[in-house]
Amino acid sequence: WPNARYWLSLLTQLSEYRIITTLHSVFPTHIDKAVFEGAMQEIIVHSEDAKKALQDNKQLSARIEVIPHGTFPCTDTSRLWNNYKSDHTLCSFGFLFRYKAVETTIQTVAILKAKYPDVFFTCLCSGGDFSQSDHNSYWRELMELVEKLGLQEQVALLRGFFSDTVIDAYMRSNKVAIFPYQSDDEHKCFGSSGAGREAMSYSLPVITSNAPHFTDLPTIKVNTPEELAVELSKLF
Repeated sequence: WPNARYWLSLLTQLSEYRIITTLHSVFPTHIDKAVFEGAMQEIIVHSEDAKKALQDNKQLSARIEVIPHGTFPCTDTSRLWNNYKSDHTLCSFGFLFRYKAVETTIQTVAILKAKYPDVFFTCLCSGGDFSQSDHNSYWRELMELVEKLGLQEQVALLRGFFSDTVIDAYMRSNKVAIFPYQSDDEHKCFGSSGAGREAMSYSLPVITSNAPHFTDLPTIKVNTPEELAVELSKLF
């Protein structure tokens, strides 16, 4: 929420109605967000940890219920023509925030390059006006890392908006989906990854970190470039 005034005035105007708010993400240490959360009457979260954070850390008086995050149906497992001309391809997509740890995958590609010269990583880097400066800064750092490691022909960092049809094409063309998010105590987030679920709906192997976003998903869990390289080698 960019402005508390909008949210608080909206809830006041709707106060004669029963209002149930679903929180996709809960930040237990960001007490400032209680300005928004404290005005909610009933809240749905996706995990017991998120409920505990709201009740114990922020001591909200709202009624809080846990409903696990839904999943996308796996309706089509067919693969597209291999335009990569490689069987060693990995892909990721999502907003380009630092906690997504894209550098972990880039460093992994550097490890795998000697064994798999045709290894290729595609990252669909979405952006938004609200955090554009952060997106730009992080993208430049990633580009510098690619150049430093000599991976210009093994990595694509594509920026912009990507439709469901385009994401579908990338998911059905790559061999593995990668989401190495990092979580720290200062910015810990209890949420459920929509991207991870969408990747799984294509019947792809999905590798994630141990961040809370993925605790409810049966993904391969790694936390370092070296661990990621080992698991990718097994899949390849």
